[in-house]
Amino acid sequence: MSKVSYKQADLERGIRAAKAQSLPISCIQITSDGTTQIIIGDPLPARNLAQVRDGEINEWDAELGAE
Repeated sequence: MSKVSYKQADLERGIRAAKAQSLPISCIQITSDGTTQIIIGDPLPARNLAQVRDGEINEWDAELGAE
C-alpha cells in the first residue's frame, strides 16, 4: 500500500467552506493519488453508499430510496 499525499489544511479549508454555506457533507473521499473530494448532500446509509460506490445502484435509486 502506497502512502497517500494530501494536506490536512486543504481538507479542513474545504470542510469550513461547506459549513459556512450551510451545506451538508455526505462524505469525504481521499483517493490513492491524494485527490480529496467533499461530497455535498444528505448522508446515505452505509449500505447504500457501498452500493453506489460498487455501481450496484445509481444516484437516483439512492435518492429515491429504491432497493
